[in-house]
Amino acid sequence: MRSMVKHVSLFLFVLTSVSLNLLGSGDFEASIQLRPQEILIGQPADLEISVKTPDYGLLIWPGKETLEAQKIEVLRFGLVDTLEQAADRITMQQKHRITAWEEGYIPIPPFEFIFITENDTITFESKAKLFEVRGVEVDMQEGYKDIKPLFGFPRTFREFLPYILLTVGVLLIVLLLILFLKKRKKPAEEPTIWEKPEVPAHIAAISSLETLRRKELWQKGEIKAFHSELTAIIRKYLYKRYKLDALEMTTGEILQYLPEHIEEKELQSEFKRIFELADMVKFAKFKPEHQEHERMLEKALVFVKNTAVVINDKE
Repeated sequence: MRSMVKHVSLFLFVLTSVSLNLLGSGDFEASIQLRPQEILIGQPADLEISVKTPDYGLLIWPGKETLEAQKIEVLRFGLVDTLEQAADRITMQQKHRITAWEEGYIPIPPFEFIFITENDTITFESKAKLFEVRGVEVDMQEGYKDIKPLFGFPRTFREFLPYILLTVGVLLIVLLLILFLKKRKKPAEEPTIWEKPEVPAHIAAISSLETLRRKELWQKGEIKAFHSELTAIIRKYLYKRYKLDALEMTTGEILQYLPEHIEEKELQSEFKRIFELADMVKFAKFKPEHQEHERMLEKALVFVKNTAVVINDKE
């Protein structure tokens, strides 16, 4: 049966070669080379197409479908490359990688090329070829053999690289998460003198004012910082002493509620003078005389001492 198929294919190939016009005019040549000309089923082969034409005009090459229509599988469809260009002639080549899955002689028919110029269109063809595909001989006398085991190959560093990068990435994320949680979970801070209930408000205020004096902020040119801290101490004092939410109030709002807690007009005036000067420094960029800074600190101490809670030890 196999022999009959080969002979029929060979007969059709000879008939096709005789009946077709294999070449165009003398200026046009097309040839086909198969390397190798015979293969086992599924093995690859190279199909080389060489064309010689004049070096003018446009040459249209056959498409991939021309091969695939002949029971041939195209593994790689090559690009056109110029091999030689001389004496008004040009030689071009195209290489394809092919294979076949049916046993027998597979005819590769003539490839048709179209050469287009300004005045004419010329069609020419290559010669036909036979592609022999041989089957694998099977000895039916031998018994069945088991499938061979898989061969093991040593792994390369490139194969391990993705796993290494993944491990390093996970460890880095875990490390960053630990550092973030440590930074977020701050240790409990010691309560300030203002937060200690056993410390009276006037003691906390006087201690803070003396600390402010030792910082010498206004002497260093930090006038705005000095007055901001000075008024903040008095605000904290009013909150701790009278439960007046002075930290959230403007100067005007504090002056509105201050008479409810402090009746002495002179103390109210001292408070107003301290805060008005501080507001001018902070918001109007006013620069008082040097002695004014020390005077405001002394006025704050007087205000605190004259409004402090009097503790009667005889009770």
